[in-house]
Amino acid sequence: GRLVLRARPSVGNMVKAKVETIKAVCVSAAGGRVRHASGTRDPIEAGRTTTKSVQPLAAPTRKERPLPSLPRAQALKAVRSGQLTRFMKSYKGTDDFHLPLFAACAAALPSAPARVLYPGCFNHVTASLIFRDVTYVDCDTKLEAAFQDPALLAWVDEHKRYSVPARVRFDLANFEQRLHVPNDSVDLLISLSAGLVSPTCARYVRPGGHLLLGDAHYDARHAFAAKNGLELVAVYDPAVQHFLFGAEDLRGHFTIAGSNGAPITKAQVEESMLPAKDRKRRLSFKLEKAAWFYLFRKSS
Repeated sequence: GRLVLRARPSVGNMVKAKVETIKAVCVSAAGGRVRHASGTRDPIEAGRTTTKSVQPLAAPTRKERPLPSLPRAQALKAVRSGQLTRFMKSYKGTDDFHLPLFAACAAALPSAPARVLYPGCFNHVTASLIFRDVTYVDCDTKLEAAFQDPALLAWVDEHKRYSVPARVRFDLANFEQRLHVPNDSVDLLISLSAGLVSPTCARYVRPGGHLLLGDAHYDARHAFAAKNGLELVAVYDPAVQHFLFGAEDLRGHFTIAGSNGAPITKAQVEESMLPAKDRKRRLSFKLEKAAWFYLFRKSS
């Protein structure tokens, strides 16, 4: 019949119990160790242990797969330089429509050209995928960095179609002036869209060597009409990606339509080159056949 009175826990004791509970939870989450925000060790770490040791849960193990090694072409894209990006934007890399042209030219020549000269090249390094030794010539000072760019040269090395190392040289010069190239020293001259290249650069081609000339800027028709030791030997057919050498294939090229086979004259070549504002709306003549690219041989 005795009445037993129990003392009510003080607020301080309740707070202390709560703190100890929180510490125990933190110990469990941290693997049995707690550090204060100040960086000092907690008394638990110094030797006081909890009533029950708590082992941290081990993270589930997962077998790591080795990362696949990137193909070299993809690795080059990952570290693509500004020069390589500009080249890709201009010529579309291996999708460059000049690539089958260069390949067809190499196949059409009697032997692989030991040295190629490409005046007015811009940054068109695609030629080095087919020809192992190319000297590029341009007067644009910004292009020096392009032909020395490691990423661009590595791209050439990755996609070239021959086994020996590529030799890529650049000459900062105006091809209309004297170049640092000996006369009669190159096997192939490339002129695609830089204007009239052959009048000043054909002298660098050896006798029996060849000239790949485009007619977009009338260099091919100029070479045909001038007849300065340059002989038309083949026309490029993009449909079959080959050069055609037959007499019937060449018939009609640089021939005036409706003239009973009359060849284009120097005056008509000059008319072709006049700006539209300086001549009549249309040319006074029309060629019987026309193509983009032609192959000439230097006879003397």
